Amino acid sequence: MNRITLLLMAFLLPVFNSGAANLVADVEAMPGSLTLYPLVSHAQLELTIAGNDIYWQKNYGRGEAATFSTFNKVLPDGQYHFELIASPPYDTEAWEFARDDPELRHELEVLERAETYRQTGRFEVVQGRIVLITNPDEPADMRNYK
Repeated sequence: MNRITLLLMAFLLPVFNSGAANLVADVEAMPGSLTLYPLVSHAQLELTIAGNDIYWQKNYGRGEAATFSTFNKVLPDGQYHFELIASPPYDTEAWEFARDDPELRHELEVLERAETYRQTGRFEVVQGRIVLITNPDEPADMRNYK
């Protein structure tokens, strides 16, 4: 490993440790909403909801819970998938260090993209109400729904 990569890892690893937890968020299902409360340090959350009749995506910032609400939406009864992706927090010291070096900035961007958490799950809508499926068969590839 070169010196630049080692320096970047020294800045990033204390802030964002990819092996620290299996779950990205605690999931709470209410009759009209699905809320994911982050358990990991993050700069951004991206929540995607997908099913036969919907593909919905929204980004949330630091300190926000990711929420999907059926308020003003009618979802037909059936199964839906969710995916939450947490992007690492940006280390201002590392970015300041890399400010004038394009190669170093590129390496920092690659490291940050590689250090993301992903959690998937399923829920179903039964008579217009969201019910969490707590034992999903296998993770869904959300790209199949676009």
